[in-house]
Amino acid sequence: MEGNPELRHFSISKNGEFIYVINEYGASIASIQKANNGFKQIDHDSTLRESYKGKNSCADIHLSQDERFLYGSNRVKNSIAIFKRDTKTGKIEKI
Repeated sequence: MEGNPELRHFSISKNGEFIYVINEYGASIASIQKANNGFKQIDHDSTLRESYKGKNSCADIHLSQDERFLYGSNRVKNSIAIFKRDTKTGKIEKI
């Protein structure tokens, strides 16, 4: 992911084990977990509904205070994607 111009912002869990990166032009979130010698991607989720066919770009991303939810903003669609987060595995599910 180094040097990737579509990466926009990221949010890190309090324990530093998980990083969530919002992709500006990909309208998606990459979930990344700390590994032995760096990090590994564990999940990749769209910020849009499957039925949405228009263009979009993303801007910001935030974990909730209790880290059970993740929020990502869609610019063109003008919406917030909300994900439920498994605090043990770090994986997210759009709700």
